[in-house]
Amino acid sequence: MKKCSRLGLLALAGAAGLFAAATARGSQVSISYLTQDRSVSASSSATGFARGGTSSAPVTDVQNEAQHAANKGDFTGDATANSTIGPQGADASATAAQQSSLTSAGFSDSGSVTSDTVFGTGGPANSSSSSVFQITFKVSQAESYTLTVNLGASTDPAEPGATVSTISLANKAGKNVFTPITSVKLSDYTVQGTLKAGTYSFVMDASTISNDANFNSVDYSVSLADGPVLSSVNNVAAPVGTSAVPLPSSGVTALAMLAALGAGGAMRRRLPRWIRLSMV
Repeated sequence: MKKCSRLGLLALAGAAGLFAAATARGSQVSISYLTQDRSVSASSSATGFARGGTSSAPVTDVQNEAQHAANKGDFTGDATANSTIGPQGADASATAAQQSSLTSAGFSDSGSVTSDTVFGTGGPANSSSSSVFQITFKVSQAESYTLTVNLGASTDPAEPGATVSTISLANKAGKNVFTPITSVKLSDYTVQGTLKAGTYSFVMDASTISNDANFNSVDYSVSLADGPVLSSVNNVAAPVGTSAVPLPSSGVTALAMLAALGAGGAMRRRLPRWIRLSMV
């Protein structure tokens, strides 16, 4: 009788533990943002001789515009600069646009930067544009992440370095979580991994210049989504360093039934003999 009682209690405990392991799901840990630097800027300059004027002195037109995110809320930035001397004269233009968001489940950044110059009968002319997305954030426990990147660029090979893009993620000690991305042409590029508890810095910067009568541009879209650290079986969240394996639903049901039977048997054995006989 004692042996049967022990078996019933073991079955009950085992079933309860396996049931909990099979049904547990990890909860997503919120990202907390410490600092943010998000901005767009555009600059242009063109020099030439104004048509119809009486002065032989060259004219220079310089334009600048910039916008900065004031806080950690959604940011929609748009900067434009356009310098022109007149018909058939030198012309320079630049644009920068960014739409970014910081949420507890991740962040996103998309937009474009362009620079264009035309010499015409004048010159010189030059323009530049930039989009800056630099943040520091903290996760309180290990979290999986998925980084998705799309980059496109239009550039003149005769003007090297006219389009630049940099994407990086580093921990507090400055160690890169993945190899920094410096390409300006990527399609549905994905990086997946796990962030240990700690503080991280993320950078997504894009810029263009034009000073050789060329049009240069970079279009970009970057997002990082976080979630619980997942095991390889049925996406069940597992603590770091473990691999929880869920039971099939039929197995869980069988063990639960076994536990119930074991508990029922143990209860019956605790009753007086005349009550047990009446239950048969």
